[in-house]
Amino acid sequence: MSKTKEIDPILTKLMSPGAAFEVVEKTMSGQSLRVFSQSPDSVCAIFNSARMHGDKEFIIHNDTRLTYTEFFKRADALSAWLVVEKGMEKGKSVAINMKNCPEWMIAYVGIVQAGGVAVLVNSRNDSESMMAAIKDSDSVLVIADHKRLVKLREAGCNLPALVTDPDNLSTPDNNCTQFDGVLTYDPLPEPVTLTQSDIASMLFTSGTTGRAKAAILSHLNVISSVMNTEMAMETIIHRLADQYETAVEVIKEHMPPPCGLLIYPLFHVSGLTSVFLTTMTIGGKIVMMDRWEAKQALLLVEKEKITTLSGVPATHWDLLKAVKETDYDLSSLNSVSNGGQAATQNLLKNISETYPNAQLGAGYGMTETTGAVSQANGEAFMRAPQSAGLVLPMVDMKILGDDGNDMPLGEAGEICIRGATVMQGYYNRPEDTAKAIRDGWMHTGDIGYLDEEGYLYIVDRKTDMIISGGENIYCAEIEQTLGQHEAIKEIAAFGVHDDRLGEKLIVALTLNVPTETEQLDAYAREKLADYKVPHAFIIADEFNYTATGKIEKHKLRKAFLDAEKK
Repeated sequence: MSKTKEIDPILTKLMSPGAAFEVVEKTMSGQSLRVFSQSPDSVCAIFNSARMHGDKEFIIHNDTRLTYTEFFKRADALSAWLVVEKGMEKGKSVAINMKNCPEWMIAYVGIVQAGGVAVLVNSRNDSESMMAAIKDSDSVLVIADHKRLVKLREAGCNLPALVTDPDNLSTPDNNCTQFDGVLTYDPLPEPVTLTQSDIASMLFTSGTTGRAKAAILSHLNVISSVMNTEMAMETIIHRLADQYETAVEVIKEHMPPPCGLLIYPLFHVSGLTSVFLTTMTIGGKIVMMDRWEAKQALLLVEKEKITTLSGVPATHWDLLKAVKETDYDLSSLNSVSNGGQAATQNLLKNISETYPNAQLGAGYGMTETTGAVSQANGEAFMRAPQSAGLVLPMVDMKILGDDGNDMPLGEAGEICIRGATVMQGYYNRPEDTAKAIRDGWMHTGDIGYLDEEGYLYIVDRKTDMIISGGENIYCAEIEQTLGQHEAIKEIAAFGVHDDRLGEKLIVALTLNVPTETEQLDAYAREKLADYKVPHAFIIADEFNYTATGKIEKHKLRKAFLDAEKK
């Protein structure tokens, strides 16, 4: 078990009786969990608290600048439309399927306030995968941008839809309503009553069979994740106060207004909780981009005085390259963190040199845990920069060996997690849920170990999965999809290290008939989302097998790496 909360005096102080993040034991679903005593009944309390920020700027997107008041006026109108016009009932699912934009955020708040379940569809996926997510979540309505709604209609989605594009006044069919047209509704006279156990969201995580699973996140899950992030931010301020031997209030008074650049997609748990909802809670500002472009991101850092920047290794490498080609003022950055994949020493060195005013940080988490379960920033991170951070004090973590017994400190095994942020299960997937959550413990499938100070180190993945550019790619899905090509005899997908992406996907195969790799690449681009397309195809005469008949992927990986060195 992690002992973080016992060895960190700042966290101990913040979590003590009567403090802002006081922790108590509470029985939930038959198990005792540590929860924040001041955690509200629902996510709507976060929204209501944020309303007090009034005329402060909240969202910046191209020429759109919304204050908190303007944002909630739109969200309240959407909630009313859902209830009045669509007969929205508590617990009904509404899918959000669009790129990052203010309308995405408005949709999320509007759905949750109306008592609905916000289903966060991966908008980067192919149409079939998006359609499957909507169907599997039992969504009754879709809120989508024009481009994705057209794709859904082509894939057979006939659900009523709200189309968001303000510049595109056409609708794909008569079962669509323009988003701007519902924003004139008066707010609901009475709020919908919600509890911590009600479902707030469904987020999708790739499955090994290629069919995405919907992780059920309750209001308690989301609230606990947001408060975890808040507490982590508060610890940074307290550590700065100790460093400069001054009061916490003095540090807060001299800190610039919090402003984050949204790099993660909002359908990712990091985008949802760590950026969107946490920023809302502290009265900060979010700057959004239409698409990822490193030079544009640096321009926005200078223009909007962005203070926090969090991304995956691929985005950080892109930024570092762009820095050399620009001359923007990046001095406003006081926090730069990495997630999704461990950063190499070379990457950390470059980040530290490029943003001298920023504290570095890293974390580890997953959709099923509603975000981070370990995290470290500043001095705490620099003590163990190759780690995934300190296990958060609201999380119980154990490392299990193959025999199911706890592993000693420093020895690797499967990372298992218990706490208020662990999902309720997979929607309509009882067997998958039973495999993932056993006796209240979430079995992550990741291999790691804990040191004596409570730092977590990720060693490997038990599941045959790679993380490329922050996106999870399951090799079995790739093998199943591409293996349908008539020319392919056998196929094996695996990952190799890549400085920019973290890992890149490689596919080795044997053929029934001679086929050019260009043809295989075209087939992959037709059948897979862009981020799942292999970076290289290796055509082999034959494979080596284990005693149980499995392809020896480690030999394929070694052969590929050896060939790259030549």
